[in-house]
Amino acid sequence: MRSDYLLISRRAVTVPCIRSVEDIFDIAASNDFHGASMAMFLNERFGTVLDDVLWTECARAKLWPRHAPLMISNGDIDHIRPFLRFIAPHIIRQADIERESALAYYHAQGLGAGESAAVVDVGYGATIQRHLIRLLDQKIHGLYMITDKKGDALGAAANVIASGCFVQGAERNPSASPLFVHSFLLEKMLSADDEQVIRYNLSGQAEFRERGDYIDSSQKVRHELQQGAMAFLKDAVRFRDEMMEELIIDTEKCETLFSRFVSDISDAEKRIFSSLALDDYYCGRGIVE
Repeated sequence: MRSDYLLISRRAVTVPCIRSVEDIFDIAASNDFHGASMAMFLNERFGTVLDDVLWTECARAKLWPRHAPLMISNGDIDHIRPFLRFIAPHIIRQADIERESALAYYHAQGLGAGESAAVVDVGYGATIQRHLIRLLDQKIHGLYMITDKKGDALGAAANVIASGCFVQGAERNPSASPLFVHSFLLEKMLSADDEQVIRYNLSGQAEFRERGDYIDSSQKVRHELQQGAMAFLKDAVRFRDEMMEELIIDTEKCETLFSRFVSDISDAEKRIFSSLALDDYYCGRGIVE
């Protein structure tokens, strides 16, 4: 089965799907936002930069001050709906521009040709899968380590596979799988070495955020962790082939191993993991360690 590395992000695939103010509301409410400015929110969620004249109009209409901190929690966006409705034409115009370029990239990767395809990712809410289905008007399946309730629901809603290998339909509570409870640590360990994809250009090529120093400082540690995991896998296969044919490391054992790993992390290990950083501008937190 052929596989390709797809350069994609929430931001790069959701904006081209915007066609209405309701789409704008859905994206605004989809994730919390932690106190950065409205200007950053518009740029990160919608690729939209307002000029001084428009910001002056917004201030005059008392819709939202340019540099006032924005908080979004639990999908509640009632406080910014009037502002978003006012600037919706500008966001939709940006989406129209990005849609053609995004489709050019995805088609070049073989998506949209009618062949069976699946996104393979850590998880959890199937955001990228959901928007690819919408943008390409094609069934795209999803294979994940974990799905949450939202990701699990996509399968039935779109008549596609949205399958979590370790957990299906997880809820974030203390009794949840350690893979879900410690999902941020898991993402740190499995993150790519590239910067975030922002959008696609007119040539159908991915455009990245300007490369930050945190990428290089995290890369060495991440590679060592991943190499250690692969070494364990090779040792397990050799042990099975040479000494114990009945050896099976199933998903339950994998969860147990990960649980032991995260439940008693030493101070030295905590320092190592703190050197791994992720881009979370999308949620207004900048670079997060």
